[in-house]
Amino acid sequence: TGKQEKIRNHVSGKTRNKSANVVIIDYGSSNLFSVEYALKSIGANVEITNAPNKIAKADGLIIAGVGAFGDGMKGMQESGLLSTIQNCAVSGKPILGICLGMQLFMSAGEEFGSHEGLGLIKGMVIKLKESNGSEPEVKVPHIGWGRIEHPMIDGKYSDWSKSSILKDVKPGDLLYFIHSYMVLPEDPSLILAET
Repeated sequence: TGKQEKIRNHVSGKTRNKSANVVIIDYGSSNLFSVEYALKSIGANVEITNAPNKIAKADGLIIAGVGAFGDGMKGMQESGLLSTIQNCAVSGKPILGICLGMQLFMSAGEEFGSHEGLGLIKGMVIKLKESNGSEPEVKVPHIGWGRIEHPMIDGKYSDWSKSSILKDVKPGDLLYFIHSYMVLPEDPSLILAET
């Protein structure tokens, strides 16, 4: 589509001037190859690895993931990646979390028990609550297209226009969801959008 071509040209222009080295972290719970393919299709220089030295040298990190919170953290611990990822975050290196990868940023998760997370963002990953009849219908797992909106924070709607990840997204746009758990940061100003 025209929008995809615009994104490809924007990223290709940036990568032509500086070949950023992006690492997709392999911790055993990821759909790595679809993420790699998507990035390569727009001209990104990307590598899949679980080698701490390569992760530390990367210009940016992607933590994707499919599965349960506890299993994801176990995979990171067994791969010896916890301190490497935490050090990268402290240094200000850009890190993108996708699906389970984003959930692992949190302090803890309650999926199949209580599990400690990476602690990059203070807060919890909690199970979605099914409606009890007095609220709008919510089915768990939440699967399908949902409109995203600005969250209400301190009586005002937040503004995501300064966020590069959502800058071309409008309130009411549809995104696809498939999840049973949600991220609940302690600082509500960290919430960019809700559905």
